[in-house]
Amino acid sequence: MPNIAVIGAGVVGATIAYELSFLPGLTIDLFDAQEPAQGATGAALGILMAVISQKTKGRGWRLREQSLQRYRTLLPELETATGKTIPGDRQGLVKIMLEADWSRWQQLQAVRRSQGYPLELWTRAEVEQKLSGWPLGYGPIAGAIYSPWDWQIQPQALTQRLIEAAQQRGVRCHFHQAAHPLPVADSINHCQNIQTNQAKFPTDYVVITAGLGSNLLINPNSDNNESLQLQPVIGQAFLLQLADADNPLKNSPVLTTEDIHLVPLANGQFWLGATVEFPSDSPNGEPNVQLRENLWHQAIAYYPFLERAEIINYWSGKRPRPVGESAPVIRPLDGYDNVLLATRPLPQWRSPRPRYSPGSKNLVEGKASLDNRPHPRPEGSSKFSVNSVNFPLTLGSGLSKRNLAHHHQHGLINGQIKPKSSTHPHLTD
Repeated sequence: MPNIAVIGAGVVGATIAYELSFLPGLTIDLFDAQEPAQGATGAALGILMAVISQKTKGRGWRLREQSLQRYRTLLPELETATGKTIPGDRQGLVKIMLEADWSRWQQLQAVRRSQGYPLELWTRAEVEQKLSGWPLGYGPIAGAIYSPWDWQIQPQALTQRLIEAAQQRGVRCHFHQAAHPLPVADSINHCQNIQTNQAKFPTDYVVITAGLGSNLLINPNSDNNESLQLQPVIGQAFLLQLADADNPLKNSPVLTTEDIHLVPLANGQFWLGATVEFPSDSPNGEPNVQLRENLWHQAIAYYPFLERAEIINYWSGKRPRPVGESAPVIRPLDGYDNVLLATRPLPQWRSPRPRYSPGSKNLVEGKASLDNRPHPRPEGSSKFSVNSVNFPLTLGSGLSKRNLAHHHQHGLINGQIKPKSSTHPHLTD
């Protein structure tokens, strides 16, 4: 019975483990150095951007379209298996458009219509009418595009449900067990075992899904570390509270303007987030206060009603960005015949200003076989490879409530970030 080790229990690793559990004859171990759904998964707002993406063909669109189709079955499947709901906003996504973008979105609307996916173009007046009378105070805004197929799903809750369902199907979870760097491959380029801080686990196949931690897992004493380079990008976000009388977006879908994302929550609360820093902006890896304030003031320019909001909390998070290759990274690790890299940044990023290319929660059909040597195979299966499994690799753009390393709990007063005593927001279980 082949042993498969999945290292990293964010949404990528949890989904791979869950989907592999449907293949007969496998023993699957899922490892993480901490609790699941931390790291990059804990730094995601969970905005799924597929139909509204400008990708219309090729690999980028194929991955997004697979996501659309799988999510329609995955969410009810997990909720039935666990008896727990997966919170989020399934009303769709509204992207506020600037005047210069109008013709480009009309072209996308025509393409999506031919593909069977609806997109609605709204004028300024229609935006104000459909979004509870919200007045558009920002001059360059021309209207909006509405995508009912693009959702928001709370990524930590999704990951937790994936792990619960995977465990029901026999996946063995090993949390608070940090994996050591991969051992040097043997004479037939094979990784024989995974060593953690508690035990050694024999393995036939390894899938590395550890995000930024993936760099540390590739043996630093070999040339393999050159085959994957990930850099952190930093996103920053706020948890906001609006009084009922000041909230024009009751029961609103998710809003995004120039990739500054506003996610309505329950009880008049919102998440506001964007990617603001790249390695050149923050060489020490710490959030930049000035860029945080720029984010806040730009958000107010787009959404003037936010000026009346109370900032309950602030947080930041780091996510991986591959260097020298496109995302997602899904391929064999050089020097091994049984190790697969599956690392996806939550959005893709553009500089110099905060701007996501539309990140989506992708369903990836891996093309790299992990079986390049003779090996006993599961009954009824000719070869184990990730192309036999569809798995979602990302949860879209934005940030969630949890920092990768620590939490900043601050309020913004008169343009300055100052300490504010409050509890960190928690996801609904």
